[in-house]
Amino acid sequence: MGLLLCMCRNLLSCILENNLVNRLIKTPADDLNARIAHRVSALRAERELTLEALAVRCDVSRSMISLIERGESSPTAVVLEKLRPVWV
Repeated sequence: MGLLLCMCRNLLSCILENNLVNRLIKTPADDLNARIAHRVSALRAERELTLEALAVRCDVSRSMISLIERGESSPTAVVLEKLRPVWV
């Protein structure tokens, strides 16, 4: 019984240290971010724009566009509005 308890403590410690709980729990926002990420990336590729070219055209930093495309950042309404003219 002591070994099982030790193993459970080690697993819990690992989960907490690596923030795995947050990575395992999906929310509707995660799905939306993934859809936005895929769409921005696909549209940029379709128009053959580099991250830098899109950044200059939209006045959004290259790093922010990269974060959005990787699904690591949720774009604000302001950022989406700045990106919109490129896609229409």
